[in-house]
Amino acid sequence: MVATGGGIILTEYNRRYMRENGIVIYLSAPVSTLVNRLEAAPEEGLRPTLTGKPLSEEVQEVLEQRDALYREAAHYIIDASHTPDQVVSEILAALSQAAQRLQGGVYN
Repeated sequence: MVATGGGIILTEYNRRYMRENGIVIYLSAPVSTLVNRLEAAPEEGLRPTLTGKPLSEEVQEVLEQRDALYREAAHYIIDASHTPDQVVSEILAALSQAAQRLQGGVYN
């Protein structure tokens, strides 16, 4: 498993490379969920914003710019606003499905 930086998705080559060389899972969540999680993180005060705007504005803008790109690259999209146990369960189900496809020689 590799958790990339969010900006990797901006380059078409990177999206294609990830999709062709791995199983890409997009953990999607609403802006409010992302902001709540970022604000709850102890290291949040140390992380500068990309734009200098308030966190909620920045997350909204960045997600508007990148959501379609994340979806384009993803083999699976999982709603990350669920509980951690539910998200893990959905990831495991997606990986199981991917393994079955790979064994059958069908994947892209």
